[in-house]
Amino acid sequence: MGGCGRNPALLDRGNLDIDERKQSEFYLAEGQRLAHTGSWAFTPAGFEYWSSELFQIHGLDPSGKAPTKEEYLGLVHPEDRTFVEQQIQEILATDRAFDFTKRIVRPDGQTRSVRWVGVPTQGKTLQRFVGTGMDVTEQERLTQDLQRREEYLAEAQRLSHTGSFGWNVSTDEHFWSDETFRIFEFAPPAKVSLQMILDCVHPQDMPSVNVAIAGANRAEGIDLEFRLLMPDGRIKYLHAVGKANTGETGGIEIVGAVMDITARLTVCRMPVAIASL
Repeated sequence: MGGCGRNPALLDRGNLDIDERKQSEFYLAEGQRLAHTGSWAFTPAGFEYWSSELFQIHGLDPSGKAPTKEEYLGLVHPEDRTFVEQQIQEILATDRAFDFTKRIVRPDGQTRSVRWVGVPTQGKTLQRFVGTGMDVTEQERLTQDLQRREEYLAEAQRLSHTGSFGWNVSTDEHFWSDETFRIFEFAPPAKVSLQMILDCVHPQDMPSVNVAIAGANRAEGIDLEFRLLMPDGRIKYLHAVGKANTGETGGIEIVGAVMDITARLTVCRMPVAIASL
């Protein structure tokens, strides 16, 4: 009999849809948790929606409500707050996509770096943005560590008058550190060529330099002292060392260092000069 009872097939289909939706939500939440990435929706009044992972990133209770604009700004690191306020004003005024990173302070005092990426939606009446918030604290720390190491290396090279270089012998591409540019007195980021270097070599040292270049073309290393004759007549004494490597394409690359030993040789030769007087 038909009666007024519900169709079992429709009930089963409805339960299946609910189960599939719950499963999809679980996969999305788990993916966000693993990627340390949350999602949000934002209007001029504040946030309409925060995913559970976004609450976790900010150290907040996921059962709470998405923050208002003022509440959100209260989570931002004091030194970044003015920047974020300006970003929000520009975003609302221009209705444009955005991508910026700022620091937040969790309730327990821990500071995290969060990257916000968002785009405007196509709503007809209400201005709205949707996007993601990514915890990039570890990436920021790694970047800062790398920058700090590069600064230490650059300062050590400057103090020791030692520059590093890479030379692709096959293509004549040169990769120089700042100190190498200073030693040769070329203006970075000038495109360096072998001929530019040879133009600086003292004429009397050209034979030994040519022998070293021939060896480099045979994938041999470099260990050479030579002089530079500068345009104003000054002479610099250099010591270059390099190791030859064969790249994946078969090309030869030399990686090494060049040291300005002018001051050291000058000091060593002073007693000899004095004795000859």
